[in-house]
Amino acid sequence: MKWFRHMSDASQDEDITFIEAEFGLDGYARWWKLLEIVAKQMDKTDRCHAEYPWSDWQRFLKGKRGKLETFLECLGNQRKINLIDSGKILRIEVPKLLELRDEYSRKLR
Repeated sequence: MKWFRHMSDASQDEDITFIEAEFGLDGYARWWKLLEIVAKQMDKTDRCHAEYPWSDWQRFLKGKRGKLETFLECLGNQRKINLIDSGKILRIEVPKLLELRDEYSRKLR
């Protein structure tokens, strides 16, 4: 996916407000960075996930594993993401990105 819609009032979303209250602007930034990482992996199918070793997720999202686990579990509890952890590889699914898919990606389908 080349781009996704970012609503101008996204920071007022109840879940995003909660993330920011819990994790500060770091959490807000991590959320958008996570969307970018997953969106980049999307193709003409309904794939809406990215799979990387924990070390890569830590590098991408700028945090230690324990901190990221807390953050990602919070997102999972809010049903923003689905996590599949095989121990070595963490798969993060963001189904909402299917709704935010850009026009270019939709036409490929």
